[in-house]
Order: sequence, then C-alpha cells, then structure tokens
Amino acid sequence: MGGEDVNPGRKIMLANGLSDYRSPEKAVTVLKAMCDYADWKAMPESKSERYEVDKTKVSEIISRYRKDNLVQINECDAKAILQAYGIKTPAGALVKNAREAESQSSKIGFPLVMKIVSPDIIHKSDVGGVALNLKNEKDVVDAYTNMMQKINKAVPGARITGVYIEKMSSGEGKETIIGVTRDPQFGPMVMFGLGGIFVELLKDVTFALAPVNKTDALDMIKSIKTFALLNGYRGQPKIDVDKLAEMISRVSQLAADFPEIKELDINPFKACEQAESSMALDGRITLTKV
Repeated sequence: MGGEDVNPGRKIMLANGLSDYRSPEKAVTVLKAMCDYADWKAMPESKSERYEVDKTKVSEIISRYRKDNLVQINECDAKAILQAYGIKTPAGALVKNAREAESQSSKIGFPLVMKIVSPDIIHKSDVGGVALNLKNEKDVVDAYTNMMQKINKAVPGARITGVYIEKMSSGEGKETIIGVTRDPQFGPMVMFGLGGIFVELLKDVTFALAPVNKTDALDMIKSIKTFALLNGYRGQPKIDVDKLAEMISRVSQLAADFPEIKELDINPFKACEQAESSMALDGRITLTKV
C-alpha cells in the first residue's frame, strides 16, 4: 500500500532485515504460516514404524540400473521393489518369448494383461505395447506375436527386455495414488490422493515428510476432500483405511531408506474393503542421476 510514495521506507526496512508486504492480506498470510509452523514445531515427535523388509533385494535392483546408467526402472522391477517392502502387487512374470508367456500364463491365471518392457518405450499403448483381457493360452500367444510385430514396426531397434504378463484386477475397490518426490531442501515427501480423474481434475492430494507412521498416514487419508468416497459415502463399501495407511507408511520407509529414488508413483493403488485385496496395480520409479 502507498505506491511509490513509500518506496524510500521500504528500502530502509529491507536494508535492516525487516519484511515488507504490499498488502495487509499478504502480511496476515505470512503470520498464519509462522503460527502454523510454530504449532508444528511444538508437536511431540512421532516415531515411524520399521517394517520387516528386504533391503538387499532393492539394493540389488538399483545397483543393476546404476551399472547400466539407467534412471527409469521398468514396471517389472518397480513392482519387485514394492513387493520387497511388503506392498502387494498382482501376480505376474517377465517372459522372453511366446512359449514362456504361454507357460507362465497358466500358472498366473486368467484374465491377463500383457505389457512390453523396454527402456526405449515409455508410452506403451501408443506403439501397441499393451494387450488386455487375455482369457486363455491362445490369446496370450497371439497377443505376444502381434505385439512384437507392432513394436518392431513402430520402434525399430528398440531394446526389448521382455514382456510382462500379470493377472488383471477386478473392478472392486477405489483407485488411489501414492507417490514420492524428493525435495532438495526437505528430502523425501510422500503424497496421497484419490486416483483417476480426482487427482487430474480436482488436484485433491496431500503431502507429508517421509517417513510417516500409520497414525500420520491416517491423518493424510482423512485430510483429503474426497475422503467420504473411501468411507462408505451413500452406501458404498468402506475401504480398509488401516491397510491403506500401512501401505503409505511402507512407501515412505522405502523413500527414506533409498535416497537414490527421486520419484515413485503408484497409480493406481487399489484400496479395497478387504485388506488382502488391496494392491498396487501400476508402479513407476525414477532414480536420481549419478
């Protein structure tokens, strides 16, 4: 306020380390942030659970990508990392040829989804690298053959690690998103929100510094605007929020244990009424550059 008439006063304040705000509203906003920070500092320190995990498995996978100078971990290995930290994923297998695909598919069970695995292919669907609802061994073999033909034509010379086949998920449950990003100042931060259009359209997500315990994770879940959709809104099934909170806590432990992980994205994580049905349907992990 005051325009150019108060510029000399502003210069004096800034020269002496005093804050200058162009309006009362901005000053009040800063004061509120300071008060919120003071309240947060005064809270008792929470202790995070330490889950029994397989850190050796994760270290082996990350070391392999470091050796090859790769930063994008493929879906197959990303899910292996999640499994090592007790985060359930659909049954699946990486196969190298049509015969392996046929053999593994009967062990996994139908229906299946098939996805190309290649460090040179990011958008799988755009090049014919995804096949859905494969109902028997013949469907699997045909899909594998057709996929290889499309990939060779669309992306000639692409390095093919293999094809990942996994059991398709049922339609039950709610799609949520659990993610990790690494802030240069604060370190790893875990994110949670509803998946699908809710995260894209409403941006209804919440963040917390990792690691978080189950109590903190429950607070994250309940803080989103769309929590009612997870809690039995208008007769819909209530999802197991305790299990969901545990998964958020486990992801945060993974992020805290491995500073090499720059970003992690589980979208969707299917949260269900029955805890054993809740699982990560898709997982992406990006490493920091060496």
